Amino acid sequence: MGERQRNSVGTSLRGCIRDILDGGFPIDRVDRIYASTAFATREELIGYLTAGKTTQKERMAQIAGRLWDNGKIVQPRMDGGEMPDFPVTELWVRLPPKTPAPIRPTKPLF
Repeated sequence: MGERQRNSVGTSLRGCIRDILDGGFPIDRVDRIYASTAFATREELIGYLTAGKTTQKERMAQIAGRLWDNGKIVQPRMDGGEMPDFPVTELWVRLPPKTPAPIRPTKPLF
């Protein structure tokens, strides 16, 4: 799968959606995108992203809507939290592969 794997986390809402829009990153490999926004509705999010000089508003709205509907946009401020500290130069951060938890007996074996 290369450098960008399914378990990639986006560090910038606009930047990541633009990267997906431009074909730089496949939407099906997004684990989640962290956003410093606090939108209560899908419509607020899409309005924010499509405001301005965006030439591909409809496609951007489709991408943002799909990510929103699938719970891929995380807004820590909505719960009083803060954004994680990401490397400022990275648009996508790979998470370590998930490893199964070790099996521990709940009671003595003998």
